Amino acid sequence: MKTKSFFHSYAVLLLMALPFCMLSSGCKKENQNAIPFSIDLSNSTYSALNTPGAYLYNANVVIARINATTFAALSEYCTKDNNTVGYNASIGFFVCSGCGGRFNLDGTVAFGPPPKALTKYHTSLSGSILTVSQ
Repeated sequence: MKTKSFFHSYAVLLLMALPFCMLSSGCKKENQNAIPFSIDLSNSTYSALNTPGAYLYNANVVIARINATTFAALSEYCTKDNNTVGYNASIGFFVCSGCGGRFNLDGTVAFGPPPKALTKYHTSLSGSILTVSQ
């Protein structure tokens, strides 16, 4: 009987702690707040960004190479449905994979259902090192 009581108490404690955990930073995805960060475009992991129109994700940021000299970095998740946002070079917008909302290069909503802009991050390129910062 003592074992049953112990497990019941443990389950209640766990259920009480769950909302706190969900609201605290301890349950967030790894690297969620890793800004600023730098990536080396000569590294094969990030070399796709050497091609205009390409994009990739790092630390919950979507980074796109717009042209030979311009990058755009925005928060990775749509403000409507929390789905990932990718860059579509043929139309020049970031597009939500779920709701289809479109975002301009500066993160503002171009059209669709998203209620607010994505967070825009500053990018700077020095040699092959791309830095993303607030």
